[in-house]
Amino acid sequence: MKHDVRLLVVLLFGVLFDAGTLSAQMNKPDLSLQVSGGLYSPLSDDIQNIYSTGAVGQVSIAASMGLQSRLKVTGNLFRKSGNPYISINDFSAGYAGKLSLNSVGMLLEIGGRGAHNPQVWLGAGLLYFWGSEAIDGLGKNRGDGLGAMFSLSPEFQISRKLFLITEASLRLVDIKFRDGNQRYTFNLSGATLSLGLGYQFIHKD
Repeated sequence: MKHDVRLLVVLLFGVLFDAGTLSAQMNKPDLSLQVSGGLYSPLSDDIQNIYSTGAVGQVSIAASMGLQSRLKVTGNLFRKSGNPYISINDFSAGYAGKLSLNSVGMLLEIGGRGAHNPQVWLGAGLLYFWGSEAIDGLGKNRGDGLGAMFSLSPEFQISRKLFLITEASLRLVDIKFRDGNQRYTFNLSGATLSLGLGYQFIHKD
């Protein structure tokens, strides 16, 4: 998976570089602020059994690069408690584990801007993840990693400046947690469903 992610990183950086060049040539790109919340569900059975599905929050800023594309900078956070000893029979420590996962990244989105409603955007990009896992009595382990994100985002116009955001996304990442000489890798890839509001900053010519 690491080699696949590296190849994806190279390809996406090439696309984002071309997109950034185009955006720099635009004098007044439309900007929007988006705030949303939803559910994050880990794909790994082990992580799902320990921490299960939980709430996630996201804030994004998007800049248009023409009628059918935009560049989005996004950040989100996930916090969840769970039982790291769930696989041990006849033993329960309750919610002794606490997982914290954060990410920031950049996506290129392609879609249909215009009079139709909803406007549907397809996105792909890179995310930098960092987080920690704290287990009662064992301290806190920290780690980070580079991953990818793919998204589908139908947006419903409410008024000239406000719109309703719906998003389904897939995030792919492995994070190696470390504390001193201790190392272990978590597959924290997962699917996210979210709902929120966006505000369009419309410039005056």
